[in-house]
Amino acid sequence: MDLNKRDSKVKEIVFGPGDKLWFLEQVAQDSKAIGIDSKVAVALANRVDKFSGTATVGQPWIASYVGASERHVRRSIYRLCRLGHLSIEHIARGRALGGRHLANIYRLRKRTQESGPNKGDRVADGVDRTPVSQNPDMGVRPVLTLHLTLYLKV
Repeated sequence: MDLNKRDSKVKEIVFGPGDKLWFLEQVAQDSKAIGIDSKVAVALANRVDKFSGTATVGQPWIASYVGASERHVRRSIYRLCRLGHLSIEHIARGRALGGRHLANIYRLRKRTQESGPNKGDRVADGVDRTPVSQNPDMGVRPVLTLHLTLYLKV
């Protein structure tokens, strides 16, 4: 009986070393991300809990880790959220939305593209976030672009 209880308490690793590497590569390969975004991603990946897939860390610590101001870190975090690499859970300790001197919980999102219907971006928990359309040509209108070249006679 004692062995069964011990086996049932074993936690499953949600975000392992391979997932960290995948996350860092996806941020580095994102054309809309800038240099500090990769540094912030490394800082968050170093503090991620492998069992929950989250990192609980304050922006001042991230700023000292990457050698940037808190404002630049804040902008980078929100940019990573807009690009779909992160999600933020604000800690509320007796207040509505947390505040200064309180760490946030950052969930690192590992996006993968799989073939087949209804496969889209996935996060560490394996839930589809943006399924691929069943009929991709519906609602798509062709766009004509004209390139004009002006020749000036000097």
